[in-house]
Formats: sequence, C-alpha cells, structure tokens
Amino acid sequence: EDRLRERNQSVVISTIASPLTRKTSATYLRHAKKCDLIILSGDSGEEVHELSYGLSKTCGIPIINSGYIEHWGVIGPLTVGENKKREAEALAFQKHQNQTHQINSSYKAASFGPLNSMVSSITVNEIIRYFVGLPIKTKDHRLLIDSFTYAQVWENWS
Repeated sequence: EDRLRERNQSVVISTIASPLTRKTSATYLRHAKKCDLIILSGDSGEEVHELSYGLSKTCGIPIINSGYIEHWGVIGPLTVGENKKREAEALAFQKHQNQTHQINSSYKAASFGPLNSMVSSITVNEIIRYFVGLPIKTKDHRLLIDSFTYAQVWENWS
C-alpha cells in the first residue's frame, strides 16, 4: 500500500476486515461504489461469487477473476455489467458449496507459488491494459493455464 502511494498519491486503498457475506454485503456495497474494478480472488464462502458479481452489476464496474482451480491457473473473465454465464457460474458454485461437507475446516490447501505468480502477473497486466484503453484478452474470456504442461485453454464468456 505504501509503495503504491509513493508512486501515485491519488491511489486510494481501503480494506474490509470481514469476509463478503450477505450480512456484510452493505459494507462492501458502500466501498464498491467508490471502486473502479473488482478483483475476485477467493472461493471461500458459499456466496462470494454471487455477491461479487452482484456488486459489479449494481455498481456498473468491471470484475475479473484471478486464482486457481486445482492445478489450473485462472485469469478472467473480465466482465462489465450483466453476464449470464457469470451469473450461472455463481449460482452453480453456491449450490456446490451447499452440497459439500467440510471435514477439516482448519485445513488450508497449500498454495503453489509459481502458479500464483503467473496468474497474478497476467491479471495485473490485463487490469493495466484495461485502464489505459488497450485491448485485453480476458474481456468476456477466461484463460486457464495448466501448471503441469503450461497448456492454455480459452473459454468464451460472452
């Protein structure tokens, strides 16, 4: 945060110490109204995808996913406004979460640094390109990168 402000005094960073849930969604909405973009990089909480997408839709600001699924790095899609596929994914994710039973809630899956580095680098590059008006590959598309083979798969989300 300090290093960003050293480079650009107009950067505003605010954090919310509680997870995004239906109970905290009003707090997130107040913050989202002042944001230029939402980065969804989390899957804990059964409603995080649905609520994040809802914030994006309500506030009319873009949202981009950044993370991983098993050994696949996931970048995008970057969507703005209503997106039927994102809405369906959010509902499917919530349904899946509701049908699973957590055996060990204190267990956290190990993070794979090289995959995280690739994903975060590409995500940040896409965000910068979006803000400076350059073409972006993840606009209504999701990039999956296989960390075993480096194969790439593109999914259309338009």
